[in-house]
Amino acid sequence: MQSTRMLPKVAIVGVGRVGSTCAYTLMLSSLAGEIAIANRTVDRARGEALDISHGVPLLNTTSITYGGYECCAGAEVVVVTLGAAQKPGETRLELTRRNADIFREVIPQVAAHAPDAVLLVVSNPVDVLTYLSIGLSGFPSHRVIGSGTVLDTARLRYEMRVLEVDCRDIEAFVLGEHGDSEVLPLGIVTVGGLRLESVLPQFFSSEKEMKENIEEIRQRVRRAAYEIIECKGATYYAIGVCVARIVEAILLDQRSVLTVSSLLAGEFGIQDVCLSLPCIVGREGVLDRIEPSLSEREAEELRASAEQLKQAIEQVG
Repeated sequence: MQSTRMLPKVAIVGVGRVGSTCAYTLMLSSLAGEIAIANRTVDRARGEALDISHGVPLLNTTSITYGGYECCAGAEVVVVTLGAAQKPGETRLELTRRNADIFREVIPQVAAHAPDAVLLVVSNPVDVLTYLSIGLSGFPSHRVIGSGTVLDTARLRYEMRVLEVDCRDIEAFVLGEHGDSEVLPLGIVTVGGLRLESVLPQFFSSEKEMKENIEEIRQRVRRAAYEIIECKGATYYAIGVCVARIVEAILLDQRSVLTVSSLLAGEFGIQDVCLSLPCIVGREGVLDRIEPSLSEREAEELRASAEQLKQAIEQVG
């Protein structure tokens, strides 16, 4: 078994349901030698750390530590999950004012303790808070990324199971905001390397059935979070897996293509806003972005998504 001293440290800031699930999922992954759980209320962090630690002897030798924000020191990745939870019927953008104030207090402290880390923002509205975190941390923009639409992309691939093929053989991306204005460009979806439009006739008896199924997939992806929140109050399992996947790409310098949220610099005529495009993710965060081939309608939808996010940013200053 690899010594934990040879493995990097990851810090989780905030131990609500998302933060604790991320810590647990990362422990299962064996990616980190140390997982530090940081929270303003240290007793809560201690409880989560103890609970997760008791599973460690059965799996690996990861060290689970806890404390205030000072325990982020030495972390190569800091995962930020703190903030108010999304209420039933509430949009992610409606969370902006509440969580922006929390970030103004916490992000400078985290940055001071872990000045060389990659900052991975998970809290919602993730695109707005990622943008704010760049300024609040003082980090270069490539080292401040959001979980973006990695989860939405996984949901899209899952919903494509209507084709009755292995989801892992479906390549698809959800772009733009992690929220209501997200863009689902089905024109760039491939199944086993083949363009979706070329294989769809094999799975449906008529063009009408095909269009109805595609529209239903779009709606299920867009409504997924709302449905889960209405049923159980929050989403946290799948985002925990997404965070582990992003952390893996960073720590192992995999140069993976993931739809994380990052600061755009003119792609599709968009700049000075964070949203999701396919990004090459490695040890230094976002190494580059890939501009997919979108239709003019899809590109306009992406620009409209960016405008909504800019308005939300302006509202919080």
